[in-house]
Amino acid sequence: MINKGKIIFVNGYWNSGIIGSLMGSTTPGRKYWGTGEDKFEKAAEHFLGIHEAQNTHQYLDASSILGIDSSGVDRFNQAMGDFRIFDEAYFKRYIDNSNKQGIYAGSNIGAVEKLNKEHQSKYDNLTSGMDKRRHSFYIITHSEGGGYGAGLAKFLIKEGWKVDTVIHLSTDEAQDFDTPTEPMTYQLGLKYKGVHSIKKGDWVTGNYRIKKGVDKWGIIYDPKRLDWGNVHGFTKNEFVFTYLEDLRQITIGMYVKDGRILWKQVNKTPNGSIFTSFNGINLD
Repeated sequence: MINKGKIIFVNGYWNSGIIGSLMGSTTPGRKYWGTGEDKFEKAAEHFLGIHEAQNTHQYLDASSILGIDSSGVDRFNQAMGDFRIFDEAYFKRYIDNSNKQGIYAGSNIGAVEKLNKEHQSKYDNLTSGMDKRRHSFYIITHSEGGGYGAGLAKFLIKEGWKVDTVIHLSTDEAQDFDTPTEPMTYQLGLKYKGVHSIKKGDWVTGNYRIKKGVDKWGIIYDPKRLDWGNVHGFTKNEFVFTYLEDLRQITIGMYVKDGRILWKQVNKTPNGSIFTSFNGINLD
């Protein structure tokens, strides 16, 4: 029995070859996340304040084939379509145009019916055990999963489900799409220390902000844990929830220096994360 709801984990690009090894993403689904033994899932539950039975949560694969063959908005639209079930009115248009050409031609009815069954199966699996009156969805995405997760959140909300929280981690092609405004939404990117102690960002994503819908967007600089090789993949490590806890609690303030208006972090967050920007404001 489900207590509060389901977390949907949406992975990004993975590859079983050398490219995947370089990015630390060689397999999709549950094994994509964390350092093993469901540590990421347990950390996610703790952050979100829920606790569900084993195998309650869902894992979806939003990886492109080549890493360059789809955009963020493509994956957003894919999620909107993957669970869509065509209604009787849609089929009526086929019947009414059965002797005509084009998309509603009668010869296409069989193909749409088959697609409908596939989508119904996906939808049933996603919502199994859930009650719209009592339960919520929580969505966590990484990299290419961002666009798909945003589209899925929009679809679920449109269908009458509550999406409580969305977390976008190291989001790829973030400037391509919006994320729904209804959930509490976090977006997190990372920076590492490059040569000559220059702060360098995520070389995969560029640390861009999702166009609209994010409540708290932060970029964290962690020279001790991060480097060129892990800056993108580290956000799918369970340690990321220490960063997210700090993102949840950060406050910033304005001050004047040499006639310039500047901003800085004014509180000490629980885990002492160093933010270089918050909600698009650069911090000293």
